[in-house]
Amino acid sequence: MGKSQWFQVWVAAGLLGIGGSAVADTPPAPDRVDVIAATCGNCHGTDGRFVSAIPPLAGRPADELYARLRAFKRGDNDPTVMDRLAGGYTDDELKAVARYFSRVAESPSGDKER
Repeated sequence: MGKSQWFQVWVAAGLLGIGGSAVADTPPAPDRVDVIAATCGNCHGTDGRFVSAIPPLAGRPADELYARLRAFKRGDNDPTVMDRLAGGYTDDELKAVARYFSRVAESPSGDKER
């Protein structure tokens, strides 16, 4: 097979979803979740603990966080930067980051701050 024929095979495989579907269904690795969570720190503070007009994320129930992230992704909330950020992640990645913040103590000492 020549180069152009291999190219056509790869394009056809991509259009049919062959080869890439197993990767898309795999939940994010733990180190990837940390990277996603780090992007939240710009507004929500380190480990999601910043208390300001922007709500903290640490210690909130995973289901609540995931529902909010999905709503932002769908554009159901007033436009903020969150709709663009959430839209860049898969549902599995949003679930993983919601679980991540639900497991973070609300204060560094583990106490509830609210």
